[in-house]
Amino acid sequence: MRKAFILCLFMMTAVASAQWSNTIDTITTGNFNDIDAQVDHAGMVPGSTNAGMYGYVPGVEWLVFERWSGTGDAISACMFSDSTLKWDSNVVAISPEIVGVLQKYPDICTVGNGTSIAAWQEKAGTVWNIYTSIHATNSAGWSDPTALTNDTVSNTDVEVRPLSDSSLVVIWKRNNAILFSIFKSGSFSGIDTLVASNTVSTEYDFAGNEFVWTDTASSGNRFCLVSPVENAATLTLSAADTITADGDISNPRFMILYGRPGQGFAFNLYKDGRFAAWEASLSPTIGWSTEELAGSATASYLNGVFYVPMQVTSAEPGLPKAAQAYLGGSSAWERVSGTDTSVVFIQAASDSIQEGSDPTMSSLTLAVGGNTYVGFAAWQSDRTGRSRIYSRSFLWKLDAVDEPAGPPTSFRLDQNYPNPFNPTTNIEYRIADFGFVSLKVYDVLGRLVATLVNGARSPGSYGAQFNGSKLASGVYFYRLTAPGVNIVRKMLLEK
Repeated sequence: MRKAFILCLFMMTAVASAQWSNTIDTITTGNFNDIDAQVDHAGMVPGSTNAGMYGYVPGVEWLVFERWSGTGDAISACMFSDSTLKWDSNVVAISPEIVGVLQKYPDICTVGNGTSIAAWQEKAGTVWNIYTSIHATNSAGWSDPTALTNDTVSNTDVEVRPLSDSSLVVIWKRNNAILFSIFKSGSFSGIDTLVASNTVSTEYDFAGNEFVWTDTASSGNRFCLVSPVENAATLTLSAADTITADGDISNPRFMILYGRPGQGFAFNLYKDGRFAAWEASLSPTIGWSTEELAGSATASYLNGVFYVPMQVTSAEPGLPKAAQAYLGGSSAWERVSGTDTSVVFIQAASDSIQEGSDPTMSSLTLAVGGNTYVGFAAWQSDRTGRSRIYSRSFLWKLDAVDEPAGPPTSFRLDQNYPNPFNPTTNIEYRIADFGFVSLKVYDVLGRLVATLVNGARSPGSYGAQFNGSKLASGVYFYRLTAPGVNIVRKMLLEK
């Protein structure tokens, strides 16, 4: 089903929308400090199959983090339950506390065959090395930690990403070079060099069918290099394009654009004493271009971007189907103001702020019914005196997936989402003929509590938002009326 769901973006016009949840979930508790969380990268879109799309997104979502007990740290994880739609409070120790050994900065990924790999860096003595653990399909637990490197120079900044439905790649930095090892058929390949760089500070990201990293000229600011993956089986890169901006570029993060995998990324730009979030996007007609996404007089540090299409529709005539899209959506980044840090959630033109730092975002890995999928942002905050991991989910709904592009031929009233909700929910509907339309909300006694739409509408798809903040918990009904049309659906407000 998910394969068809993704490929439909290439074949037809569709309407999509994203909605952040109204609640913040506390993932970890207890007498620990939990930091450096990473959400599973299962939905990062590889580019070697299905015309650049991921053939199957696994219905598994892990969260991995560093747990500090006060005397030592452990690499720990928990799983998201697709039945309860909550993170499991049972934390698993992937690598337990080891006296005299630092274990830090974990990352994790799952592929379609159910294999998960966690990787992190360990320091024993003065040298950092990369360690991994494997959770195979139907296995009872994680394998014992195994050293992927055993060097006398440090290995740091590890990432784990999918290459295909059954293979993953672990990428890390050794001195100024970027190295990798591919996991396939139950074992790792040898260690190979992805980028041999002379930069002092290397930052990078890999998603879709491209790899991006920062470099430094002999003098001046850092810039970005972005290179398509020529051969996914061996992770061979093609010639790189250079992305520059009027300032110091850092922390590039791919924006996962369904329909255009790997063809856009965001980065920090430091200029005139402040950070701003910028976007680089690739157009088939003009090549790479850059523009500012967000900035202010205070510093903003981009950390965990994930974009989903708010709407997919026809664009310029003659462009490839994959490029015919308007792409906006959801992201999260860290904003620093004085000594305070917060996580900013961006959805279209609105945002909300949650105290915390180091946000990480997943893509859409779990179906929650119909064509609605869920993704996650997670971050750390010490508001309770202990550093905890918190999470917020967002729903992504693809509508009209079974219909070709063109004017609608029937009326329709969709189920609201999220549902249950508190206090806001979205209602989408479709009009086939021009005429007077009303969309009203009633309580269980039939009393009118809100009028969302009351006027003429042309044929097309529309949306409205209902706010129940002043109402009591319970069942409500919403009704769409138009000439010859009367459709009623039920929704649940839970406070």
